[in-house]
Amino acid sequence: MKFRTSNSYAILDVQGVITYEVAQNLERSAVENIPAGFTNMVINMENVPRIDSSSLGVLLRISVKLAQKGVTLFLMGLNDQIKSVMRIAGMQGYFRFVSDEAALVKSQTRKELDEFLESDSK
Repeated sequence: MKFRTSNSYAILDVQGVITYEVAQNLERSAVENIPAGFTNMVINMENVPRIDSSSLGVLLRISVKLAQKGVTLFLMGLNDQIKSVMRIAGMQGYFRFVSDEAALVKSQTRKELDEFLESDSK
């Protein structure tokens, strides 16, 4: 796991299979190490081939703990296996998803433009 930042997003790059034990380490990293001033956390799962169902509860716990700190969690780059596990468990409605980093940057650029136009009209 490696932290980096891009625009206003703190990104945690994850590699390999996510088991319950890995998910617990992910929870500690995501919740305790978010850089000061960041209100958006992305868990990049582009290099995660699969996730076990017990890890979904940990991801949900991460989302709740970050929300308590005023941080929004995004899951990025989920493959079909991970999407399927989430769908079967009925968990997809609890998360925000982004396909890749280009979509993330486009979303941020759009948000900044909307905020600029809104402030200009006042």
